[in-house]
Amino acid sequence: MSTCVSLSLSAGSLCIVRKTQLALHICGGFFQLESGSFVLSRFMASSHVFCVLIFLTSCLSFSQESPQYRTCNRKAATQLEMNSCANDEAKRVDDELNRVYKLLLSKLADDAAATDKIKAAQRAWIAYRDAYIDAMYPAEDKRMEYGSIFPMEEALLRAKLTRRQTDALRDILKENEPQ
Repeated sequence: MSTCVSLSLSAGSLCIVRKTQLALHICGGFFQLESGSFVLSRFMASSHVFCVLIFLTSCLSFSQESPQYRTCNRKAATQLEMNSCANDEAKRVDDELNRVYKLLLSKLADDAAATDKIKAAQRAWIAYRDAYIDAMYPAEDKRMEYGSIFPMEEALLRAKLTRRQTDALRDILKENEPQ
């Protein structure tokens, strides 16, 4: 299925490279948004282009959130409510990670070496996740530097990283299923 959005923009140059579920193609001065991967190679220093790119980036990352998050966020009227929706999403994703982690440990309970390695890997992942978030938002005073949107952005990033780890744990679980 292909979703297309066309935007007429004047000449300029754009320099963005991103691999996502949606793609942006330049066709004779028009941008089209489609499924796939994209390499965008023209940039225009106009604030209109910047706003469009922020909107498109939001749309691209939006596809990863749960239906509960989307419903909550649609109803949110203030930044505080949006922050709350994002925190709820991060908690939902973390609960799923913990469920899969406990299931994995229970399936491998008879193999002490495997459970020790999984526990060590999970501790290392938690350290990585926290360091990654700190690298993405390095300012000491994050609220002052990034504004009231920071708690939402941080929670959504935490949820995104946690989804990836949950998938990794599911891969380990799948590899250790009886054949």
